Amino acid sequence: MMFDNIPGSIGHIKTGKVRALGVTAAKRVAAIPDVPTIGETVPGYEVSIWYGIAAPRGTPPEIVGKLNQAVNAVLADPKLQARLASSAASSCR
Repeated sequence: MMFDNIPGSIGHIKTGKVRALGVTAAKRVAAIPDVPTIGETVPGYEVSIWYGIAAPRGTPPEIVGKLNQAVNAVLADPKLQARLASSAASSCR
């Protein structure tokens, strides 16, 4: 048994190499809708993850702004959004 982030294990789940017992998110994940939430068995159980991008303290505001703009542009790309959805990474936001 293990706990893993969905993007790292979804390929194994979909091919049947790994049997997913549940997801820790509050709602079922669209990419693997047949996998129940742990909360369906243990009411109130929820664990979420998050991803982030960091810069060193003291990074000039104009650099932070450029990074923010670039990240938002990439995340708005429909191709990336489709890729994130297929790997279930978008469910982790």
